[in-house]
Amino acid sequence: MSTWWYVIVILALVALGLLYLRYRRNHAGISDAGSRNGDRRDSTLPARDFTQEREADRVGHMTAEDRTWEAASIGRNRAAGERDQTPPMHR
Repeated sequence: MSTWWYVIVILALVALGLLYLRYRRNHAGISDAGSRNGDRRDSTLPARDFTQEREADRVGHMTAEDRTWEAASIGRNRAAGERDQTPPMHR
C-alpha cells in the first residue's frame, strides 16, 4: 500500500469520529427528560403564535385591491355556505 491509502484511511476514521461525536452531542439528554439539552425553551416565556404573526404580515402588506377582492371572496364563501345549509323547500 502506498502512503496515500494510509492518509485516506486516517481521514475516514477522523470523519467517522467527528460524525459520532456530533451524533452524541445532538442526541444527549433526550433520555434525561430534558435535564441536559432536551428542553431548551424557557418555561416562563409564552409560546409564540406564528399564525397570528403571518396573518398580521399578510394583512399589513395588502393593497386596496387585495382587500376588496378578499372582502368579496369572503362574502361569496359565506353566501355559498348559507345556501348549502338552508333546507330545500318541499312542495
